[in-house]
Amino acid sequence: MAKTKKKKGRGTDARATGDGTVTTYVDLLATLRPVERGLVKELVAREERSSQHLFSLVTRFPELLDGLSQLQEALKWLAGQSGVNVEVAHLLLEADRRVVSGTEFLLSQSDPRVLDEARYLMEVEFLLLDFARDPDRLDVWTRTPQLERSRQFDFDVLCRRHQEATGAPADRVLFDQEEYRMHGSTTHPRPIDPDPPLSAPDAATGLFFDAADLIHHTMRVWTAGLAAAGSTGTVAAAALEARRPALAAVDAAMQLIDNTHRSIGLLELTGGHRDRAHI
Repeated sequence: MAKTKKKKGRGTDARATGDGTVTTYVDLLATLRPVERGLVKELVAREERSSQHLFSLVTRFPELLDGLSQLQEALKWLAGQSGVNVEVAHLLLEADRRVVSGTEFLLSQSDPRVLDEARYLMEVEFLLLDFARDPDRLDVWTRTPQLERSRQFDFDVLCRRHQEATGAPADRVLFDQEEYRMHGSTTHPRPIDPDPPLSAPDAATGLFFDAADLIHHTMRVWTAGLAAAGSTGTVAAAALEARRPALAAVDAAMQLIDNTHRSIGLLELTGGHRDRAHI
């Protein structure tokens, strides 16, 4: 008869031990009881909020979690395809890790207004679009020293090249630039805001929009990644397209997001129906 593992504590993060028991995150924090009223108390509270957010995401918005999971798997699939340029694969795997950390961040805060990981995903997207249009740019990006690379591939520079190459309306590219800056706004110290939001969303509403934002930017990386993989490596774009995985869960999630945003007049802000394939 198989030995049953003994479970301890309430935390969701469990670690197996040598004696067959499962030690949880809360159990580990319990070893710091002398300072429980300080740091440990706050860490336990954050763990509890993470569990509550995960429960809300799974029970109220399962489409979003399913879509994120499928996109993460798709990025790994594309990065692992034979003939995909190693640097493109590297960017796709970095984006994959940001999806994981973005989801973790999403669940760890009581009211996450901005997913900083989205800023990184936007950089990956525009780099991949740049490489897809001009594969020689990938060699430049790889070989150029750090300081010069930062100048040549600054996000604003990438946006300008995107606009010039595609004829995209200036206001649309400007929105991307403003969105990029907004996603980095929480990474810098700021004074007290004298004009707080008139009405902060409840936890479930904030969770929906933050998860939708993460899906939106990940989907854009996936689209740009397909284009870059087919332009810079030894695998044909048509071959990738023929065997790319179906993304039914992603389609369902995007439909839910678009319907929700359409109902409150925010469809354009989600990137719904915006043409990222035209590069």
